[in-house]
Amino acid sequence: MTNTNQKLLTLTTCLTLSFFSLAGSALAAPSISGTSGTWSHGGSVTVNGSAFGSKSPAAPLVWDHGQYANFTAAGYVGAWPNTGPGASNIVYSTGVSGVVMPHARTTTYATGSHLGVNDETGGNNVQLWTTFNKSNGQRVYVSWYSRLDPAWQGGLGSPSDGNFKTFGYSGGGYGLIVSGGTNWYHAGFLNPASSDAQYIINDDNGSTLDNPDANGDNSFHENMVSPGKGSASDASKWVKNEVEMRIYSTSGLGGGYVKAWDNGVLGINYVGKTDNWSGTSRSIGVGGYARAQGATTQRRYFADVYIDTSAARVLLCQGSTLASRGVCEPQPPTAWGASSVAVTVNAGRFTDGSTAYLYVCDDIGLCNANGTAITIAGSGGGDTTPPAAPTGLGVQ
Repeated sequence: MTNTNQKLLTLTTCLTLSFFSLAGSALAAPSISGTSGTWSHGGSVTVNGSAFGSKSPAAPLVWDHGQYANFTAAGYVGAWPNTGPGASNIVYSTGVSGVVMPHARTTTYATGSHLGVNDETGGNNVQLWTTFNKSNGQRVYVSWYSRLDPAWQGGLGSPSDGNFKTFGYSGGGYGLIVSGGTNWYHAGFLNPASSDAQYIINDDNGSTLDNPDANGDNSFHENMVSPGKGSASDASKWVKNEVEMRIYSTSGLGGGYVKAWDNGVLGINYVGKTDNWSGTSRSIGVGGYARAQGATTQRRYFADVYIDTSAARVLLCQGSTLASRGVCEPQPPTAWGASSVAVTVNAGRFTDGSTAYLYVCDDIGLCNANGTAITIAGSGGGDTTPPAAPTGLGVQ
């Protein structure tokens, strides 16, 4: 190697190291220094710290824990079925088929049935969705509880492949079933109560998702916590679902991604383009199509639906580290600054006197790796854990 080439190589190496050093310093994870206020359900608390990023508006697009009179007031554009037969149309309810709430903090869930067939609004879909105008590089975060009716039949439909969609992102301002313009994250299984459930990211458009993706995964089959259909009185049959995605039009690392968790366990880790459609109008929502249709047993339930067009969020979780966080309850923010975030406390599954762990994630999905211990219905605490390397829920 000539001296000139050696100098060029040395210069390139130095510039590369400098770039990654600057990038690393810019990607500092949020750090929590303390909180003020009482962590009682419905109370107001301020979380203090650093590197919280930005979020505007502070409030999520949808925060629905059954407090509204109708779905429009909750922020949804569509709630299906709404033209179904009998009592199949989706409604807010205080109880159907003896199915209990996911926790004692709520008295209302949304429920609808796949009783009708072959019609988007009449029973093919049981889903709640809303619309927004997207920008390339924007992130989305969605959290909700879901379960199936105790008598759900998994072998209905032809073919009886258990095709069961749980979440959808669409390329237009319409519902999530429209063929030719939708990315689906859905489960394929024969028996929803068994342990063989799998996630499949299905691309109805045929050219929106990468296959294989940047991780080398084909068809994107991943493990999934099967939707519970057991005892109606067993609140543990509810599954806490979460999705974080980055809207991006090109392939490769550093672009788009989709991550999905069930009860805090990562089930989808897709890296690649997520939206190469024209225009900006998009729809996003929970639930969707199921192959097993046409019976009164085919009922779904949703609770505590949180939809936002930002990855910035505040969570109370079961686990003391992000890696083992378990079920997390989103804390709807009312104000957001780089060093201070105000939230309305959503205790969710956490009972008074119990310990939960606090996490703040910034607008690119970076979160504190170690949770801050919080006593529900007690005073806020401080962060006693040592600093940790930045940890991201999303791909940077």
